[in-house]
Amino acid sequence: MKWDDLTGTSYVTDLNLYGSLMNMVDFKNRWVYKGSVTTPPCATYVYWNVLSTIYPIKAEHLALYKANIDA
Repeated sequence: MKWDDLTGTSYVTDLNLYGSLMNMVDFKNRWVYKGSVTTPPCATYVYWNVLSTIYPIKAEHLALYKANIDA
């Protein structure tokens, strides 16, 4: 996977580990709020992060993600 952020920095990765992806996120430009999980009974509280930067992905990567999430 390869993409450029708004600062002109280019990122390239072969294996997408969650920790590696989180290191690329701009934590200074985000919103955080306390909410609940999205599965019933929705009683567990979590902190949601909303990023101000949109990170586009290719349709083929989305299809792979969907195939693995349903497995």
